Amino acid sequence: WDDGAIWAPEVFRDEANNRWVIAYTGCDASFNQSICLAFSDNLRHWAKYVYNPVAEVDTTTYLHNKDGWTDFRDPYIYRQDNQWHMLVTAAQNIGVNTGVIYHGTSDDLLSWTDVGPLFTHDGAQPWRVLESPQYKVIGSTHHLLFGEFDTPGSTILSAPDPSGWTMANRVLLDYGYAPEVDEFDAGVRIFSRLANYFLPDGVNLGYVVRMDTLLTDPDGSNPSLYK
Repeated sequence: WDDGAIWAPEVFRDEANNRWVIAYTGCDASFNQSICLAFSDNLRHWAKYVYNPVAEVDTTTYLHNKDGWTDFRDPYIYRQDNQWHMLVTAAQNIGVNTGVIYHGTSDDLLSWTDVGPLFTHDGAQPWRVLESPQYKVIGSTHHLLFGEFDTPGSTILSAPDPSGWTMANRVLLDYGYAPEVDEFDAGVRIFSRLANYFLPDGVNLGYVVRMDTLLTDPDGSNPSLYK
């Protein structure tokens, strides 16, 4: 499942089992993508889960090309209502092969149930899959962050309820890729992303991680960056 590449690691803490976990994208030699896990006690030594992958494309619902690229990547895992939740970049067999954010739930991180897309691309180019999804609740506002395939920039959708998310109200936070929001100090939210730049020779492109502060109103609305 990961002969071709390993992408998009998501590191988080599993307190119930006193361990650290990496969820990652495993790509086979044809770059079909699935979701895998690795575990650690100390963040230095890691062991892959012996029964990887833990989540794969359901070929009755999602696009799958066994001989080539299949979108099912960029896991983001969080706890809510005493369950694990996982968001994954995917493309579904609806419309024009529409980009969706797969939403799975689990009690143990090892067996996942597809509960239907958290969000379906409803913009002008719905075939563009939604990469590096992340879900955050700030105050009373629900935020969904992602990048669109082959399109510069990091998008945030904000609404009092996830049912109100729509690309018509998208906000382009930045022209970087792979957006992420983390809170290391209470009330201070750090927005990070990959930012590209040309090396001094002016020809070769490189990448850095840029971090700025995400600002919102007290209720979590009106997100913006303080750079």
